[in-house]
Amino acid sequence: MDFTILPSSGRVSGVSAAVCVADALSALAGTRDIAPAIEAAFQTIGAGLGLGRVYYFENAIPDDPKSPPSHFSLRHEWCGDAVPSQRRHAAFAGLAYADVLPGAVDHFGQGPTAFLEVTPEDSTVQGLRVLAPTARALLAPVIHTDAFRGFLGFDWIDDRAPTDDHRAALRALATGLATALELAHDRRTALHQLHHDPLTRLPNRLAFASAIESHLVEARVSERPLGILCIDIDGFKRVNDSLGHEEGDGLLCSISDRMREILGAENPVFRMGGDEFALLLPGRGSAEDIEHAALLLLDACQDTYRLPSGAELHATVSIGLSVYPDDDPDAGVSQYMRFADTALFRAKAQGRNRVERFAPAIMKGVHRRLSLEGQLRQAVRERKLEVWLQPQYALDEDRPDGGEALLRWPRPEGGFVSPAEFIPIAEETGLIVPITEYVTSRVCEAWHDLSAAAGRPLRLAVNVSPTHFRYHDVTGMLVSAVSGTGVPDGGLEIELTEGALMVDPAEMRKRLREIRDLGFRIAIDDFGTGYSSLSALRHYPLDWLKIDRSFVSDIPHDPGAVAIAEVILSMAQTLGLRTMAEGVETPEQLAALRQRGCTGFQGWLRSPAVPLTRFRELIAAPAAG
Repeated sequence: MDFTILPSSGRVSGVSAAVCVADALSALAGTRDIAPAIEAAFQTIGAGLGLGRVYYFENAIPDDPKSPPSHFSLRHEWCGDAVPSQRRHAAFAGLAYADVLPGAVDHFGQGPTAFLEVTPEDSTVQGLRVLAPTARALLAPVIHTDAFRGFLGFDWIDDRAPTDDHRAALRALATGLATALELAHDRRTALHQLHHDPLTRLPNRLAFASAIESHLVEARVSERPLGILCIDIDGFKRVNDSLGHEEGDGLLCSISDRMREILGAENPVFRMGGDEFALLLPGRGSAEDIEHAALLLLDACQDTYRLPSGAELHATVSIGLSVYPDDDPDAGVSQYMRFADTALFRAKAQGRNRVERFAPAIMKGVHRRLSLEGQLRQAVRERKLEVWLQPQYALDEDRPDGGEALLRWPRPEGGFVSPAEFIPIAEETGLIVPITEYVTSRVCEAWHDLSAAAGRPLRLAVNVSPTHFRYHDVTGMLVSAVSGTGVPDGGLEIELTEGALMVDPAEMRKRLREIRDLGFRIAIDDFGTGYSSLSALRHYPLDWLKIDRSFVSDIPHDPGAVAIAEVILSMAQTLGLRTMAEGVETPEQLAALRQRGCTGFQGWLRSPAVPLTRFRELIAAPAAG
């Protein structure tokens, strides 16, 4: 069949046609409920122009967006008096263009003025005639978002021919319908974006708040437990800081896809922001079933993931779990979200890669921890932390020949906050970096005065955390700290735990050589508590090996501790490393260490850590007699 743009064939009353079109377009404009607006517009124009039927057929979206539509279905319809509706007729769903309107897609693709008139003489559209027995039909394409989306039609029951006014009305209505559909599509897309995360395509925090509210209502009615899970990627900040946000985003998407694959569509995962996700587990038989499901999820997420760059990274998650009604049958949405978040906080504090169940007792500890973090930030900002020195002695000397810098945090009411309490917080929050920079600067500033008081160059040591070493420029920090202070080669030592050596051995060897070549000395702290071996130490540029106090405390009475100390000291001597015993408290311990070749010690036998002024007194050279 050859479709053409038809010429003029007379007019309807201009005023009445214009009024009908204006009223119909007004019905379409500015409404949020598109379906009744379309029906009202169709009724207005259909009744006003004396039509038998006004309808809209919508194209099915093809699998390949670049392919032309092949099928269409009736979506909206108005029928005049005594005209049967086809809206619910099953045959009007999934019609094939090739069967009932051959050639129509190409014709409609010419644009919004490509009218198509179906007359009684058109033998090629008999399939359409059987479905909708009308005398004539005038069709026009509906084009929105720059694509042919369907067609709008006017039908006549009698054999009247369409006029220019009919074509103008149909074109105007098609344009208005396209605009209304675009606005509706845009609204559905604002709405979708409002409730979904653009990166992972998961529903977001707003969607989760709505979901947990409805699930809590259902749980109360069904009297079945509801699990609320908060999930966090362990160490994600380090990934972002060291590898960049693109790699971090890749890890986020990989883990979210893993959870979505495991849980299925019936248990949607929500992205709450950053690297935190949430999940609801309704309908389980008991709280134990919910906890078991959480453990299975934990295990499934622990894996090696490929990042966008092609690199592979082993990752784990931590999960906080709250269960309705066990935790509080009267609690609301915000409280249960807080319960699960509190449990997550506990899981991370307990070492990560674990599921932690909420318990009311956790709240007190979490509140204290959050309060302590805020106070620590303020203390760092206002420089209220104090640098003390732990004196270090050669085995046969009474005066210190060096000292290890330690941090003290005085309380306003007196006493000190334990380092065991605030150092882990500093590590987790990243505050350890400015703290280390501050301690190093204070030690370098004090070096010249303390060495002058001692009458000889001192060794002063600072601790550098694995976090600082792995993700920040330690070399640059050290060079900046000693600049202009007069600290000579060998005057400043850095101490790091043996675990830091194992993070990336090749990179650590390279960085430690750079530091050593710049004149700094290197000590391994707490040796014997990590996973390295003495034989592996020969590959690193080290000066000191510090024996952990846990071995020293059992010397000389525990044969096992003595044997370990002997092995460490013997191997250190073979490698040319000096040795420093930590936590020496008794003369017997010191004698045993001396007998086995230890070269230095620190501990309460001679002195605890002291403020800088007291340390100056301890190292002061005796007055000339």
